[in-house]
Amino acid sequence: MTKKEQSTILIVDDDTMCLNFLIHLLYGECTILIAKDGQTAIETAVKNSPDLIILDIDMPEMTGIEVLSTLRTFDTTKAIPTVFFTSNDNPESETACFNLGAVDYIKKSSGTDIVRMRILNQLYIVNNMQKS
Repeated sequence: MTKKEQSTILIVDDDTMCLNFLIHLLYGECTILIAKDGQTAIETAVKNSPDLIILDIDMPEMTGIEVLSTLRTFDTTKAIPTVFFTSNDNPESETACFNLGAVDYIKKSSGTDIVRMRILNQLYIVNNMQKS
């Protein structure tokens, strides 16, 4: 994939350590946008239409579930695949995420290689769907 064709991922997390972890993990694989809160995430997604969103559930002021629910109301963002990357292990939250159309739910306790592979698999799926 050339630089021009590089996918764009929006990473949304209020925890700087998690943001840095994901940026380091995905560096060179894609263009990375970041947001540290729900409102900024919505504005960034609407403005940039990323290929994939990685979203935490537990954030102050607006949860990731609320962010995804809001994104699903806009024509430009309603179909963007969203992966939840979270320490939340509540089965009801996981179900709510999938009910809103999340494509994956990755626990922050997962191994580094697993996190990277699952995110890159989603990018692979997105890229192949765009070619069809």
